[in-house]
Order: sequence, then structure tokens, then C-alpha cells
Amino acid sequence: MTTYEPYAKIAEEIKDLDIAMLYLNAGVQGYGPLEIMEPKEIQDIVTVNALHPIYLAKALLSQIKSRKARSAIVLTSSGTCVRPISGLIPYTSSKIFASYFTRALHWELKDCADVLAWEPGVTST
Repeated sequence: MTTYEPYAKIAEEIKDLDIAMLYLNAGVQGYGPLEIMEPKEIQDIVTVNALHPIYLAKALLSQIKSRKARSAIVLTSSGTCVRPISGLIPYTSSKIFASYFTRALHWELKDCADVLAWEPGVTST
């Protein structure tokens, strides 16, 4: 999903749910020198790791902000976002985007939600 409309549709379908916690947990990783990576692979990595969380969070913000109780948003980033790694340029770049997005969203929602990025180390999936 590379446009906002599908996320808005999801939000409409679940508009009556009380969203106490939103966990944005998606990630795609490709490996190799940027020069030989296919543009489609780069687009897929950036879409899932950066665009997906920002669109889904945006689609659900009004529900989160309208709650009487405080909400939480957790975004899975990556420990690789704190250091660039050759061969993982689209991945690490998109994960630092995700982490910075989360930090900025924290300030926008400071009165109604706790927002944080989880930056785990190496995982085996």
C-alpha cells in the first residue's frame, strides 16, 4: 500500500474500537550494495519501514486523541538506525526515519499518548 487511501479505509472500518495501544510492527530488509539493488526492492523496503507506520498512525490519530484515557503508540524500529551499515542502506535509512517520526509524534501527542520507538538489536525471524 503506497497511498494513504487504504489506511483511511482501515480506520473507517475500525472507527468504533477503543484504541488504547497501537503497535506499528512491520519491517522489510534487503541486503546488498545500493548500486545493484533493484528500484522495486528499495521502494518496498522504504514503503513498509517508513511509509506504512506514518500512514497508519495518521489514519488512527483521531481515535487515539479522542480517548478519555491516555493511549500508547509503539513503533518497531531497529538498533541499526543508530549507525549506518554498508549493504543495508535502504533498511537503516528507513528505520532512522521511523525512529525520528516517532520522536516527533511524541511531542505532537504529549498530552494524550505515550509514543516510543523500540530499537531492538539483531533478531532472527
